[in-house]
Amino acid sequence: MEVEGRRLVPVARCTTGMVRRATIGKEHVTAHGGGFVDIVPLGVVEQLDDRERFIPIPDGTGRALLGLLAAAVAVPMLLTAAVRLARRR
Repeated sequence: MEVEGRRLVPVARCTTGMVRRATIGKEHVTAHGGGFVDIVPLGVVEQLDDRERFIPIPDGTGRALLGLLAAAVAVPMLLTAAVRLARRR
């Protein structure tokens, strides 16, 4: 893609998976399957006449999930400590 004399090239990570299963019987054949595709944008490569640079796209979802994980670990630990302190009194 060309924008104002700069060439922009998107960079993404693509993960795919597929499952297939078939059963052969005496009078019939059955089959089913499924799959998925996960495409995550990583950034953009900006190409100018004399240089090239990578501009990352921040992963807000990953940061949010990390914060939720930290809360899921910290809150039960804090509540357990609070209950133990309350029982001592």
